[in-house]
Amino acid sequence: QKTGFKERTLYNWLAKLRNDPNFSPLDEQRRPGLQIFTDEQEDSIAEYILTEKISKGKCFTDDDCIETLIDAYLEIHWNDENINIEFSISRGYVYYFKKRHNFVSKLCHIKRRPSLNKILLDNFIDQMKKLFASVPLDRIINIDETALFIAPKNLKIWHSRGFDDVTIPVKFNEKQRVTAVCAISADGQKHNIQFIAKGQTEVVMDTQLGDCHPHLRTFSEKGWTDNTTFYGYLNYIRSLFDEGEIHIILDVFSAHRSDEIKEAAKELGIILHFIPPGFTDLFQPLDAKIFAIIKGYIRHMIRQFLKDEKVMTKRDACKFLIAAWEKLDPEEIRDSFNYLTLEERWETVSYFDLKVMHTIAYYRASQKERKDMVYNAILPTSLKDDSDVPIMHFVIDSFGQNDIASLDQIVNYTKNKIFLENEDKAISMINETIAVLVSYKLITKLENRMIPTFKKLF
Repeated sequence: QKTGFKERTLYNWLAKLRNDPNFSPLDEQRRPGLQIFTDEQEDSIAEYILTEKISKGKCFTDDDCIETLIDAYLEIHWNDENINIEFSISRGYVYYFKKRHNFVSKLCHIKRRPSLNKILLDNFIDQMKKLFASVPLDRIINIDETALFIAPKNLKIWHSRGFDDVTIPVKFNEKQRVTAVCAISADGQKHNIQFIAKGQTEVVMDTQLGDCHPHLRTFSEKGWTDNTTFYGYLNYIRSLFDEGEIHIILDVFSAHRSDEIKEAAKELGIILHFIPPGFTDLFQPLDAKIFAIIKGYIRHMIRQFLKDEKVMTKRDACKFLIAAWEKLDPEEIRDSFNYLTLEERWETVSYFDLKVMHTIAYYRASQKERKDMVYNAILPTSLKDDSDVPIMHFVIDSFGQNDIASLDQIVNYTKNKIFLENEDKAISMINETIAVLVSYKLITKLENRMIPTFKKLF
């Protein structure tokens, strides 16, 4: 069969596969004689980029990487007689350098963070940590609004080179939009959407939104959330639960924090937690992750409408959003809450960004080996008992020869092994250690178990 590869290339691959069963032609091929840096030198450069550039929130591009690599080459070889003074770095080398050291390039959004009091930030983070440690996850809910425009934003289409004004004639007003209020719980549940029509009477709900059942419909003069619509949605959330407090995380939009809403929430047994302004892209699960997934689904559906030259309405937009909402995976929802309590996100560096993750050894390691490397990296700085022994060590030992253990089994085993006089402090430190292991995906909590149960992943 024709493959598009030269016959000699296929023979070479076959010979390499016989010598090395793990050989893959898809892997980057490196010739030791032509290697610019040793593995140790590359790891050192990657650590410099991580600690001095990325972790400090500095702008660092592919061009900056080329400059850094050239400077490193000249510094290493400055005393060599045969130094190549015309040495250069290709874009391909930069691509594979990023791949080897777990870096990626992402579209940069220029955003000025407001100057907030550090105490305010610390209070919010501490509030979140206590919330997730003491409240059932199904009662921790994030609510946010999104505007769904009938015409897709930033849609790229093919056209002849040299033409700047690329348009598609459509039979609808591209400025029309539908407002949707969405809610998700930290345990992975998604709740019914509230669609808001624009107008002054109930008639607009039928003309603009159509039948959205089982989702909710309402209207406001401007088509946005106001005190009345938000009060209605809070009552819906309250109806989902029996007695007991409900905690809602939301932004500081005026309709969310009016005196009327605060009083109504208090009467309903709902506690509102406001994300500091300017930081919803980091700490609002819907804004940080979920809406991007939803709108990706919707863009696909809208493209089909444009190709078929159909007339699109607000009713269609509602149907698209409902279809996308139904596709949303509970695991994606749980993941969107993962980083909410991590203070390091305020410093623009991920809590999970360990130096070992940016080494060539990590890049070449298997999945199990990578988890071992992560465990060994976090063990020295983990919580310790009064004998200065890492509690994490005993938590992992509690699984024994099995991969699965109940929470009680882990806590009881670890509590009997560590040296801590205060039992309450011991249990608290054990639970915090379990949370860290879950965060790094070294253990995972199993769903649909009557008794809280965890599985070891390495």
